[in-house]
Amino acid sequence: MRIERLTLVDVEALTALDRIAQPHHSWPAAHFESALSQAASYQVWGIREDDELVGFAVLALQPFDGELEMIAVSPAQRRKGMGRRLLDHCIAQARNESKERVLLEVRSGNAEAVALYEQAGFIRDGRRRDYYPLADGKREDALLMSLRLV
Repeated sequence: MRIERLTLVDVEALTALDRIAQPHHSWPAAHFESALSQAASYQVWGIREDDELVGFAVLALQPFDGELEMIAVSPAQRRKGMGRRLLDHCIAQARNESKERVLLEVRSGNAEAVALYEQAGFIRDGRRRDYYPLADGKREDALLMSLRLV
């Protein structure tokens, strides 16, 4: 399995995987179409197994920073290192684009993702209270994290 740059032909697969991987906070197809249509501002990377998309990451390129907007891995493929591979690839891409930092927001209750980011060297910069909606109508905080590249 290798990481490849995704294109507009992958919108349906991205949308389907996102619904499975993040059922309460998935993007509509239009968000993926927009990101894939703006190649200078967004990079969308994916991993396939037997021609099926099993993981992806969305990296937004801002003037000084890269912002990791999303990493999603199929529940059946988790705990196999795919999330880490996608994260490392996005960090490398941000470096290649001469970005100073990689920024991200993560659900405060997503302990596995927080641990992944901290293992990669990200630090906690702050918190957005009640940022993410939950299925029960309540809200969850977002942790703001960053990794300095220079």
